[in-house]
Amino acid sequence: RAKTAVEEEWTKLRKLGTWLEEAVCEYDEVRGKAQKNGQEVHFGRIFSLCHEKHSEDPSKSKYKGRVVFQGNRVTDQESTMAVFQEIGSSACLLSASKMADTISLGPGNGGEQADALQAYTQAALSGTETWVELPRDTWPLSWFKDSRGGQPLHRGGQPLLPRFRRPVCKLRLALYGHPLSGVYWERHCNTCLK
Repeated sequence: RAKTAVEEEWTKLRKLGTWLEEAVCEYDEVRGKAQKNGQEVHFGRIFSLCHEKHSEDPSKSKYKGRVVFQGNRVTDQESTMAVFQEIGSSACLLSASKMADTISLGPGNGGEQADALQAYTQAALSGTETWVELPRDTWPLSWFKDSRGGQPLHRGGQPLLPRFRRPVCKLRLALYGHPLSGVYWERHCNTCLK
């Protein structure tokens, strides 16, 4: 059940086009081009998390898969730690939550609150171009070739040979863990509300 929950999250994010797998490049090529052109680019990794919700009650127990950006290890084209100039999103959620609770407790009132579905991925990632590495066990079949250099083999067949040494693809949407995802989501949300 845990493996299925994680696979469902990968599938969901792929359908959204969160990162551009079809535009895969070698890390060294992207880095070299950025250095040659004096362009700043960021590199990061994506990985999976899984946890069990309501583990104390087996009748409600459910596994929740997450795919996140490793925001504490972002480098630039010079392989130094990336610097993020913008300050994160405002910390208004707690105040807004308390206000909603207060109003909902009034006579004749009621209230509830919920997260937005796939909130961050509703917002485009802007600013510095960001390239991500995917865990090898999540690489699409198109990133592999068979031993004769032909079409990719199915994972259940012979061993797959990678077509890339260190593939990266461009991150297109804000993803949980990116240091500025909250900023991009807040801007997107404000625009939609206005």
